[in-house]
This record gives sequence, structure tokens and C-alpha cells, in this order.
Amino acid sequence: MPFINAQIQSFMLSLLLGSLSLLSTDLAADSTYPTRPIRLIVQFSPGGNVDTTARTIARQLSEQLGQQVVIDNRPGANGAIGLELLAGASPDGYTLGIGFIGNFAINPHLLAKTRFDPLKDFTAISRAADAPNILAVHPSVPVKSVADLVAHAGKNPGSLAYGSGGVGTVNHLAAELFSRRAGISLLHVPYKGSGQAITDLIGGNIQLMFGGPPSIAPHARAGRLR
Repeated sequence: MPFINAQIQSFMLSLLLGSLSLLSTDLAADSTYPTRPIRLIVQFSPGGNVDTTARTIARQLSEQLGQQVVIDNRPGANGAIGLELLAGASPDGYTLGIGFIGNFAINPHLLAKTRFDPLKDFTAISRAADAPNILAVHPSVPVKSVADLVAHAGKNPGSLAYGSGGVGTVNHLAAELFSRRAGISLLHVPYKGSGQAITDLIGGNIQLMFGGPPSIAPHARAGRLR
């Protein structure tokens, strides 16, 4: 979901909620906002699920607000770097961010220290999207189903490498859960974002990964992934 610095004035939050839901009464509360471009911080590299969702939001907000919403990719530390930047931004309504389960539910249990409090330093504006994880393999992997994949990995332990958007990301934990329940051994290759992982998956440098529909489905339809 999109997030904004928690110190922002309440009318600014209402304005963004109003613009998203097309409530003209809230828009009338401050007819001067926004007067300049808005930055939307994305804590992962281009091409992944979070980035794709953010760009969809940015395009719609730009049309509705009459000001450009500029994507600012700040990958690293499972989103912590980007959110630290967001938490320290001026609370004037011109810096937004994208938050998701990895940032707020996973990071506090994996990182020894972060420079923000996920519950106190941000205010939710809107729930943006829900996306399932899709298991995809490179076409060179000789499998046609999940059962085939488990059998192949069982016969060739450690021979299959899977990519993720980084240690502790949702697609990393999904693959770890899958491999443990299936009783197979997979090699983890972390990236700074799932977009980079997908690029290597398409190129055959890794063999599989879990990812969201926006980043996986187009390549599956084109035959580049299975």
C-alpha cells in the first residue's frame, strides 16, 4: 500500500485519499496542492512487482492531481533503505512510498536495526494491490508441473538455483518454505530486486523463482518462462 510520512498534516492525507476515490469535497479543502511534482519512493529496482505497481499508481495519480509523480528507485536491504529515506523526508505531502508485507512484517524480525518504526513513522493512505506468488521456471528445466520439479530437484540436489528480490523478501521466503515442505535442496541467489532476478531467469542464469503476476505472466505468455 502507498505510505506517507506520519507527520504530514491531516488535510494532506485526506486530499490524497480524496483524489484516489474521486471525492471532490476533499479536493476542495486545499485547491493549491500539489503545486510541484511528487516523489514516489520505490524500495526495489525497476521491473519487479513493487515497481510495476508503483508505476501504475504514479500514472493514475499524475492524471488525477495534475502534477507529475516521479518514481525514485532506492533498492537494498529488503526495502529498508528506501523506507529510511521516506521516514526522514520532509512531511509536506511531496514524498510518498510503497510499503508491503516484507517491509513491515518480515524486516523487523530479520534486521538487527532499522532507522524507522514501521508502526509509528508512516501513515497508510490506501491499500493498493494484492498479488499471489507464481512459481516460474526457465523452459530449459525439463519439468512440466510442480510434481515434476520436486522429482527433478530430488534427483539433482543443489543443481537448481532460484532468484529473489533479496534476503528476507516474500519470494525468498516462499521458495524456502516450498523447498522445506517438498524436502528438496535449492540454491538461493539474492538480487537487489525481483526485476533483476527475472531478467536472469529469462536468460537461463537461474532456473526458477517465485514472483507476482505483473512480472511473471507476460513472459510466461510469450514462452520465455513456464
